[in-house]
Amino acid sequence: MVLQPAMVEAAVAAGVKHWYASEWNSDIAQREIQGMRYFRDKQAVRAHLRAKAAETPGFQYTLMVTGIFTEWALDEFYGFDHKAHTARLYGQPGRRVGVTSIPDISKYTIDSLKIKFEGPGRTLRVQGWTGKIEALSGELEKARGVKYEITWVDVAEAKEKEEQARVKGEDWPEMMYSIQILLASGYGVADGAGELDNGLFDFVPETPKSTFERVFK
Repeated sequence: MVLQPAMVEAAVAAGVKHWYASEWNSDIAQREIQGMRYFRDKQAVRAHLRAKAAETPGFQYTLMVTGIFTEWALDEFYGFDHKAHTARLYGQPGRRVGVTSIPDISKYTIDSLKIKFEGPGRTLRVQGWTGKIEALSGELEKARGVKYEITWVDVAEAKEKEEQARVKGEDWPEMMYSIQILLASGYGVADGAGELDNGLFDFVPETPKSTFERVFK
């Protein structure tokens, strides 16, 4: 991620007219998560693209905002144990989350190339499924035919681990601890700072149950 500004410079020098930033996640324009350490380099890329487009006539960029990858949303990384059928999640129940499967993200991205736009940059927000985190976990239970026991953990624990990593200069652990609170935060969505653009596309996205059946087959 940190190398993207240099990549943009090289691309523009070579005559590239349209750049897709490495987004494909929750909308980091949301005030509540815009300063999250995991997204810091993405924010720097957004700023660089705005500046580059302002000084380079004809150069355009796209920010594809998709919510969390369905395949990764209930991963061990976020606290799920698929052998013990438990989950230890940072946050509170009842929070909203948005997910999109990786194959659908590819479809949205490829199809977006056909959608012309005016001006230097655009943000396209798409989401395959939206609901409460418990409902998403319920889709996993349906797909696997098992019940998961969820334990809710205070986000202060993750924030403390993030700070400890920062003090030690451990960049990757700092980034990872920062984003572990995203899943049950209510801000792991594509439409937190603007309406969805699903209507611009003509296919039906995969359901979480279908995705989990594919992942856990």
